[in-house]
Amino acid sequence: MGKWIVALSLAILLAQGAGVSAFAQVRSTKDDAKNLMPNGRFLDNPDDPLEGWTYIFTDNTHYMENHKHVWVVSKDKYLFSATTDTPDIMSSPNDPERWLRLDGRDKKWTWEIGGIQIYSPIIRYDPKKSYKVTVRARSLHAWLPGVDSKGGNPSSRIYPILYGWNAKAQKSNEPQISDLHEGVRLQPMYFDGKSVTGAHSGLQTAWKTVSVTIPSHDRSEMMQRKLEDCMWLAVKFLVMDGGELNTGYLDIAEVKVEEMGPVNEVKITPGAGTKGADGKSYSSGSSGTKTLTPVGPVPVNKKK
Repeated sequence: MGKWIVALSLAILLAQGAGVSAFAQVRSTKDDAKNLMPNGRFLDNPDDPLEGWTYIFTDNTHYMENHKHVWVVSKDKYLFSATTDTPDIMSSPNDPERWLRLDGRDKKWTWEIGGIQIYSPIIRYDPKKSYKVTVRARSLHAWLPGVDSKGGNPSSRIYPILYGWNAKAQKSNEPQISDLHEGVRLQPMYFDGKSVTGAHSGLQTAWKTVSVTIPSHDRSEMMQRKLEDCMWLAVKFLVMDGGELNTGYLDIAEVKVEEMGPVNEVKITPGAGTKGADGKSYSSGSSGTKTLTPVGPVPVNKKK
């Protein structure tokens, strides 16, 4: 009798454990389902950690060797590398399971060529909806063998881009970057906790997660017109020169895009200073600026 009780208790415990595991799996799946960005953590395809990402630009003379400076690493090994150049990973206890690394140690590429770049997978964009773009990233100072180790982190830019079709594009549900033209290049995502403008993302040495909502609630009517011409979205990552001896890595652990519901209406007061598509303010009467005219009835020409 005692054996039956022990066996029954063990069966109940195993069933409970399986239930908890199943619940955790369902919850994880549900959370992942909110993310519109495929392969945002480089886990979707064990044989190709960068499936869907664009990092090979062999048709561009400036970036023909770009892919040799793009890696996927874990704490103790390289999971993807197009070269035999595999320096120390510089891992830490807080590192994720794996992450994307852009190698910006060589100033030949970060200064003379213009940086090492990669584009996230391209997803559909609906201008009638708002989205939250989330990125977890960091920047580390590193240097080539034989180079002075003084200096700081390289400069990096992380920003979402909205696209329309090129005139000669081969239209499909899975476009290539070459099929698209930039409709709106949005502001960089800032990681230093203080920047609201500027060309660089201000990444820190510790992992940090930052989110932005697109489009912005205070966008202009001019910006809205540009958004309505776009139908694709991607996030671009670029590591570049940060000044003398400022070299190293841009690390990306996760990219997430979530739909946040209908976009808010654009509200503009006629004659008020507003921001255009480039983020600059336009106000009548200021030198070097132009007036943004809200959409409205076309005035009738008065007879002289």
